[in-house]
This record gives sequence, structure tokens and C-alpha cells, in this order.
Amino acid sequence: QNTAKVDKPCGVLPLSNFAYQPPGTTQGILRASVSITGRLANYDRTVNIRVVADSTTAVAGEDYEILPTTIKAGAVKDSVRVIVKKTPGLKNQKKRLLLEIAPSADFSSNINTDAQTTLRRLMIEIADKGGKPENWDGIFAFGFFVKGIGLGEVFGPYSDVKFQLVIQVFGTPN
Repeated sequence: QNTAKVDKPCGVLPLSNFAYQPPGTTQGILRASVSITGRLANYDRTVNIRVVADSTTAVAGEDYEILPTTIKAGAVKDSVRVIVKKTPGLKNQKKRLLLEIAPSADFSSNINTDAQTTLRRLMIEIADKGGKPENWDGIFAFGFFVKGIGLGEVFGPYSDVKFQLVIQVFGTPN
């Protein structure tokens, strides 16, 4: 049976904080890799993405737009693409968007693992306020926060000036 899963599950995607984007940026496209298990197909297949409403504060159309996700014929991987939008309210409060892969005509949700929910979900935070990123003190791995292996391990204690320098030198992920 064919299934689809998020390759970096339950992490918070970077680039959704407009405070660290060039001035004048009003929206951006976030991408998260999705891969399949099961047989290859000689036709395009749709991956259904649904919003987990009880864990989402972002508003469809206002804060984000989910673009269609299709695994091309013969392929095993593609990306979930979400347009995130900069709105005035993000200066005061970040928004959360929890996405989940839902069953479709092409893919079931039967992932044979104890981490079934983790492999099907992706959290996006949208903000427009500076501050220490969540991955400074650790990272999210398989739905759990692992302390001590984040950016702080490389760059030391957090400061706004230091983080701005990191962004200036290394840029932000595309």
C-alpha cells in the first residue's frame, strides 16, 4: 500500500519569521520535503494536505495559502509548498499552522510505525518579531525537542546582534 510522509516531521520550518527577511518582504514560500513508500506510478499522484484546526491559529487566505502537492510520475519525493503572508498582527503574536498528510485516492495514511502521527505532521510558525529562534537551544527531531544541539552549540549564548550577524553571513534557508 502506498503512503506519503513528511521527511523532516514535526519540526518548525525556518524562514517563517519576517523579522529576518529583507525589508519589504510581504510573503514567502515555505517548502517541506514529502516522500512516498510503496510502488512507483507512471502517472502523477496527489498528496492531500489538511490543516489540523484545533492546533492552528493562522487563518487560511489571510496568513497562509497551501499550494497543491503532486508526486510526479516515477518520482518518490516532492515538496509541500505553503505561501506565508506578512500581516500587521504578527508583530504582536506569532501564528501556528499545523499541517497533516491526509488519505487520498493515491495514498493511504497507514504508515507502519509507532511515530505515525509524527511522520504525517508539520508545524509552521509565522511571525514578524525578532528574538531567539526555537532551534538556538536545541532541535525538533521526530516530534521531540532535543536540547543542546541547536545553533547555540555552534555560536554560543544568544543575542539579537549575534543572530543578525549569523543571518547576514550565512543567509536564511530557501
